[in-house]
Amino acid sequence: MRVIFGGPRIGIDAPMADGAHGAYHPPRSAFRQPGTTAPMHPMPHPGLRVPHVPRLRHRVHLTAVVLALTMAATGTPALAVDLPVEDPPAAYAQCMDLARTRPRQGFEVAVTWQGLGGGEAARHCAAVALLGLGQHAEAATRLETLAQGSRQPLPLRLDLLAQAATAWMLARDPARADAVLTTALEIADRSGAEARALVPDLLIDRATARAAAGAVLQAARDLDRVLDAQPNNLEARALRASALRQAGSLAAAEADAAAVLAADPTHAGALLETGNIQRLSGRPDQARATWLRLLEVAPEAPEAQAARDNLAALDVPAEN
Repeated sequence: MRVIFGGPRIGIDAPMADGAHGAYHPPRSAFRQPGTTAPMHPMPHPGLRVPHVPRLRHRVHLTAVVLALTMAATGTPALAVDLPVEDPPAAYAQCMDLARTRPRQGFEVAVTWQGLGGGEAARHCAAVALLGLGQHAEAATRLETLAQGSRQPLPLRLDLLAQAATAWMLARDPARADAVLTTALEIADRSGAEARALVPDLLIDRATARAAAGAVLQAARDLDRVLDAQPNNLEARALRASALRQAGSLAAAEADAAAVLAADPTHAGALLETGNIQRLSGRPDQARATWLRLLEVAPEAPEAQAARDNLAALDVPAEN
């Protein structure tokens, strides 16, 4: 579902090539990308992640999705690629593997399987393959349609809506992602406990979409709701620090970032955000030390590249 607070980039800059790793449940951090300089701020800053493509760790696990989506599929003659359609869960797993690793072939297999009665599982596989092919808007539309017509339990349908929102984010349409997530939240809020348990992550995803659209105060309010229910949610608190900093509330942003680091001194997002706040508050030496700390504890994290960019910009003499 991970976009960027305060910058024009929203995570993925170019379509994934055939053979690139794409789709069904990458962690949110897979979508986090360093930001770019926004006009109102002198330094690049981090971002929220894209709501993800099934992204969320909290959500329904892949195994559950495989079993649920394939229960209704019927056995049919084998495909040319030997997709084991007589064993729907295995066929789904193989199709999804192709969608992730060889999306062009995965799409062709999914379409053929759908014609042979693959049902929702085949349609989902085709949508995931389209994500891998960079056809984000088409994938999003298909995922929305699949969620609306699905006969699966409500939590799975909500998960499909979250995946559709992620695809809209990748298509650079945060307004559509916001609308899809708002629909999911309205459904979850009036449903049973299992669906309501998804509300915090849906709110984080909607905050991501709203931040990408520049509505940082609305994003912060969504994160307020998460933290009212889950005060120890470090991800939400770090993201709220970013939103508050973008809104110009540097003291409140720094307090949130500090609270995250008190619980996890190596939290890459909070370290990056703390350095951003220190830089904007006129404390460049502290910012440098914080970003260097980030590079020490998490050199491979997506936030590390943003820290490197910030350090490089910090060392560029200002023009007279």
